[in-house]
Amino acid sequence: GLAIPMLLDRGYIVGINAHPLEKLRVPKRNKLIQQALHMAQVGIDLQAVQQRLDPKFQKNMATMEKKVKDQNQNLRDQIDSSEGTKRAVLKVLKNIQVEKGKAEKAKAKNDAILESTDEGIYGIDKAGKCIFVNSAAVKILGYSREEMLGKNMHELIHYRHVDGTAYSVKDCPVYKSLVEGKGIRVNTEVVFRKNKTFFPVQCSSYPLVENGKTVGMVVT
Repeated sequence: GLAIPMLLDRGYIVGINAHPLEKLRVPKRNKLIQQALHMAQVGIDLQAVQQRLDPKFQKNMATMEKKVKDQNQNLRDQIDSSEGTKRAVLKVLKNIQVEKGKAEKAKAKNDAILESTDEGIYGIDKAGKCIFVNSAAVKILGYSREEMLGKNMHELIHYRHVDGTAYSVKDCPVYKSLVEGKGIRVNTEVVFRKNKTFFPVQCSSYPLVENGKTVGMVVT
């Protein structure tokens, strides 16, 4: 290409070297300058002239502006989506905290009831393992709470008859009530303390129900 030296003032043409213009067969340098000055007087700068002279420039600029606009919109959508997700998560967490608070209050109330009696009370799950025990039962049986929780209660305190013979869990009335999901009351049983001594008990067993299903038994 051929470079055309020009003299600019604030982006407007005020002078052009004649030599390259002559090679381009554009001898009327003054006329070109006058046209440029006229455009400057009416407020048309070189960029505006270029935009009119080059349609591709206009098209490319429009395409670029659309891409930028689309990218900005995508970014706004992502931010809105992120904020919506954040609000949903916070709502779920808040509900969890509310439900947790209710559960903790209910547990505290149940614990208070269990500890308000001098009768030994414990609970077992479907496998016969201890899931809770009150202080009275701990004191009567001689085991610590930690020694009882998670243990099979039949094997821990109800494993023998008075004559020393083994007591099968299948014959245990508490186990039968657990299988059948029905409450029972018996007064012919004995239980064994940690020190291997035993004592007679009047035993009651009632189903522990959650969402309409028997999940264990409460034994007193």
